[in-house]
Amino acid sequence: MKTLLPQSDVWCIDNYLEVMRKKSKSNEAISVENQDFHDWTSYLSQYYKKIDRIQKYHMFQFDKKQKGIVPSEDWTRINILRKKQVVTHLEPKVEPRKGMNVENQQTMYLVICQYVLDR
Repeated sequence: MKTLLPQSDVWCIDNYLEVMRKKSKSNEAISVENQDFHDWTSYLSQYYKKIDRIQKYHMFQFDKKQKGIVPSEDWTRINILRKKQVVTHLEPKVEPRKGMNVENQQTMYLVICQYVLDR
């Protein structure tokens, strides 16, 4: 993707999605313009404990027979279920969309407009 994108003619989000679809065989590129974003972190923290020494992205193997048990690096098993679940909300909260502020929009316009062809 890093090599294909600079070689591609991308002028809008649809062009970008088209490049992504051509390059990726396993992932599907979709526009999330009309999709809601949810605060999954606070929602799931009602049910699960935070695991120390874990980076942002980790892969784990789960077994449906041992719910809430996660194998750790030293081959021990950690129970991540909270003993006392205090449910404050039944569904994840919808996050407000964060757009670009006016100052950044103007800066981006000034930087990019020199490369846009007159029609």
